[in-house]
Amino acid sequence: TFNAITENDIEECVRLHLMRWGKNSALVCGDADVFLRDLIMAMAKENMFTIFFATFDGKRIASDTCFDIGHRREFYLPGRNPEYENTRVGNLLLMEAILDAVDHGFKVCDLGVVAYPYKMEFTDLVYTTRNFFIYKKGNQPDLNKIFNGFECMN
Repeated sequence: TFNAITENDIEECVRLHLMRWGKNSALVCGDADVFLRDLIMAMAKENMFTIFFATFDGKRIASDTCFDIGHRREFYLPGRNPEYENTRVGNLLLMEAILDAVDHGFKVCDLGVVAYPYKMEFTDLVYTTRNFFIYKKGNQPDLNKIFNGFECMN
C-alpha cells in the first residue's frame, strides 16, 4: 500500500538535506533537483521509498530516506538541522532505519556513497559500486553538473 508520502514530506527532506550539505550536495544540484523529486514521489507510490524523520518540540530536525527495492534498502538524502549536530540525531535516525530494515527482512542495507566515519560506526564492510546513466543517443547530459563532486567516466 502507498505509504502516504506527501510533497511536503519530500520538501522537508530536501530542506533538511540542504541545511546539512548546502552547496556540497551531490544529490540536490543542477538538473538533478527536479528529477530527484519526481523519482521520490514515483518510488513512494510504488511503496519503494521510506522516509524517517526525527522531531524535537514538534519540529522536524533530521531526516533519512531509503529506496527499498527487493531485498535491499539503500540510504539516500540524509539531512539534519545543524543546530542539533551535538545530539547525534543523524546517527540515531540511521540506526532506527537499519533496525526497521531488519524488522522488514531486508538482506542488504547500503549506507550510500562515501565511507564517512559516522557510517563506519555501523559497519566495517566497504565495497565499490558502478552506476550507469542511460540517455537517448545525442542527448547526453552534463554528468559533471548532475553529479557535482563525483568522478564521472564517459
